[in-house]
Amino acid sequence: MLQRTDGSLLAAGFSSKKILKAEEAWIFQLTPKPKKKAKVKEPRITLEPMVYPNESSLAENERAFQTILIENEGTEGITEAQIRTQNGRIVKMFEVGVIPPQSKRRISLPIEYSMIGSDSKLAFEIVQENAVLLSPRTLAVNRAKPSEPNLVLEVVPVNLESGKATDFIFTVKNNGTGTAENIQMLLNSSSQLKLPPQYLVGTLKANETQKFTITADVVGIGTASLSARIGDEDFVHNDSLQLILPIAKGIAQKTEAVTTSTPAKTAAQNFVNAFWIAPNPDQFDHKEIVWNEPEIVVQIKAVSSKDIDRQHFEIEVNGQSSRSGAKFDEVSLRGSNNSRTFQNMIRLKEGVNTLKATIKNDVGKAETEVLKIVYSPRKPNLHILAIGVPQADLKYTAKDGRDFVKAITGNANHAFQTVFVDTLFNEKNTTKTEILKTMRRLDYRFKDKQIAENDVLVVFISSHGLTQQNGDFRIAAGDYDSPFMQETSLSFEKEIVNYLDKIGCAKLFFLDACHSGESNISNDAHFAAENKNVNMLVSCRADEYSYEDDRWQNGAFTEALVQAFDDFKLNKTLDVNNDNALDVQELFRHVERQVPQLVNQKKPKPTTEQHPVLIVKESNKPLVLYSK
Repeated sequence: MLQRTDGSLLAAGFSSKKILKAEEAWIFQLTPKPKKKAKVKEPRITLEPMVYPNESSLAENERAFQTILIENEGTEGITEAQIRTQNGRIVKMFEVGVIPPQSKRRISLPIEYSMIGSDSKLAFEIVQENAVLLSPRTLAVNRAKPSEPNLVLEVVPVNLESGKATDFIFTVKNNGTGTAENIQMLLNSSSQLKLPPQYLVGTLKANETQKFTITADVVGIGTASLSARIGDEDFVHNDSLQLILPIAKGIAQKTEAVTTSTPAKTAAQNFVNAFWIAPNPDQFDHKEIVWNEPEIVVQIKAVSSKDIDRQHFEIEVNGQSSRSGAKFDEVSLRGSNNSRTFQNMIRLKEGVNTLKATIKNDVGKAETEVLKIVYSPRKPNLHILAIGVPQADLKYTAKDGRDFVKAITGNANHAFQTVFVDTLFNEKNTTKTEILKTMRRLDYRFKDKQIAENDVLVVFISSHGLTQQNGDFRIAAGDYDSPFMQETSLSFEKEIVNYLDKIGCAKLFFLDACHSGESNISNDAHFAAENKNVNMLVSCRADEYSYEDDRWQNGAFTEALVQAFDDFKLNKTLDVNNDNALDVQELFRHVERQVPQLVNQKKPKPTTEQHPVLIVKESNKPLVLYSK
């Protein structure tokens, strides 16, 4: 026991008994009551140019980033500080982290459209333990003007003659900047004009025009009136016009025939029509609509002189009615009794799918045209998280990660639509907290539908492996400190596999985990694969070491992986099934043969061998990692 100059006492010792987790050296300090914490000086901030998604402005459903340089010019460190933004009731908090005295830190502040006030400004402040550390400041945000349609309705003047049918030629223009959907026209006329009360126009993009003709039967004499109103969904954007037209006398026989003909009146007054709104076949260049998702939302617009209800709709998918399917119970129906928009989710089979909608009510039956939907699943995206944790006795962990990413993301790899890469290779971004935050961001991307179910997530880790007496296998983080194992390392099962379990896509883990003791990694890997439906390729067996060497400038495991990708690009020896693709099974065949050979060539000769282990579910189709 020692006494320091400030009066505090230091006690240190070692316990050989396994109690209270004191299995190693321990130390504690008894100090006087701490002095009141000094007030932190208000930091200096510098606002860097805001980064917009389109380089000029922020639109709805987009995100801009404001980089803030925070300089701590005081003598006290800034800890537990947060940036707080507020727009009305919307309050958001962003962590600042630790800024030591005479240091600075850059914070990238995400700005969403909903955070901005009506004046296109965003107020923010820096708070510490509920106290304001930096007085409120204001950011000016270039907010894009909302895209809105502007509908204009026109009609060609006509001459009316009693007893004759007359064509009214209407023109609808969208002079706005946004798309108008579900456009319909409501018609109201005096008794001398017999015409349908409603007409469906459909969808108009910005600056598009559509012409259509409506035929009216003219009966009687005098002056006729016609009013027309055009509008999109719920008539948010609309226009109207009104006509007053004199009716010239026609041939008496024709007038009498029209006014007394019950069939003609019935045809004009009773009707039912149905149209596709989504997908709109007019918006596609070919008769077949190519679709990349396994499900499609369809919308049908139906108008009728009689009421339309849910039971009047039926959709045929590949000649079979969907009325009895589970999805049919999840339909939505909007609109008035005589004008309905029907929506349903249809699951597609791979290849050609035929869709037809039928509406049958008291008036009669109307059918849409047959849609041909060609379901062609898009190639999956590849999401890579590569972690190379720097260690004093491991020289190539970061290089392992870089070389692996370079090998799997080469330009010649056509297995994936797009590749997204997150890399953690230095001491600061490989701490336990930073690794967990990066995995949480992957979870956010999945929830935001940036990671799809048919995508592939590859996690590569090169670091020390640690095994506790309870069998828990852990990965040493960049701030690893053995007395604080729980705080500075990650449980492979509980804090890595479980953390990523919510991401509902195929997952493959590569572990080049070096450990100078008895690693139980393969047992943990088997457990995780069995219970979490993940695939794993690990560098060694439970009772083996993982090696690196200056000749390879990599771990033996990573060196073999990189060689496999390079060899596959040049020849077909690795392509066992001749499908021009390298799957995880074929990759493992190369790695399990190559790693022992590399280790046997190491000087001096290693004390143990090294044999990689592959753990996959038998029911899983082998994941393709590379294709030509």
